Amino acid sequence: MTTPRPGAAPAPQAGAAYDAIARSYQRTRHSPVRRHIEAFTLWQLLGDVTGEAVLDAGCGDGWYARGLRARGARRVVAFDLSGAMLDLAREAEARDPSGAEYRQHDAAALPVLGAFDTVLAAYLLHYAPSVTDLAAMAAGLAANLRPGGRLVALVENPDPVPDALSRYAPYGFSREVTALTDGAPIHYALVAGRELVRFDTRYYGRGTYAAALQAAGFTNVGWHGLSLDPGCGDEADPDWFAGYVEQPPVVALTAVRAGRVPA
Repeated sequence: MTTPRPGAAPAPQAGAAYDAIARSYQRTRHSPVRRHIEAFTLWQLLGDVTGEAVLDAGCGDGWYARGLRARGARRVVAFDLSGAMLDLAREAEARDPSGAEYRQHDAAALPVLGAFDTVLAAYLLHYAPSVTDLAAMAAGLAANLRPGGRLVALVENPDPVPDALSRYAPYGFSREVTALTDGAPIHYALVAGRELVRFDTRYYGRGTYAAALQAAGFTNVGWHGLSLDPGCGDEADPDWFAGYVEQPPVVALTAVRAGRVPA
């Protein structure tokens, strides 16, 4: 399946792009690097969520939302711009109810949905088509966190990756960074079963992410590499995973909502 690249399109078209590829993209969830590196890293950073209210921003098919409930989160509200991705999330919820709540919102125009303890934003911020939209996304996430609440995100790696176009071929995708300038498109092509799924994200530098978050009221902005689950077993040789961990396409970003923490 091939979809038009959004190029300089406004943010709402990102949802339309995923409407066209939703089921194909969902199949990439079975990738070993997503299960044993991406998910492991995020769960390690999230830590114990027992009793927490969590906002899953850019929830896609709801995989993390369901996982958060399974790990003891008291309430999980999950939103996405793509109606087709939300349909997948609701289908899974109907099959095996978790109690997660699903809503459709644009992250750049996010209303206040609550005062959450944690916001998870996996693969969200790098869809902002401009620095202005990135700032709006950061402000919306901050407005939904209580003082002292945490942001845990996955974003495009802002550091240059040698041979990026071919480096990730062993993992079933290609990644083309068009320029190391804010807002520049990053072109992806992923193998999903017998289909080739194409979509774009955007490049932003570390300083740009930090400035947007700090302007929104975040502090303690931190960057984290990806880690391999030591319990991944014999699915693949650790050396096969090493190339991904050492030069990852995405990295983790954390921050804390400033303000007085209630006693």
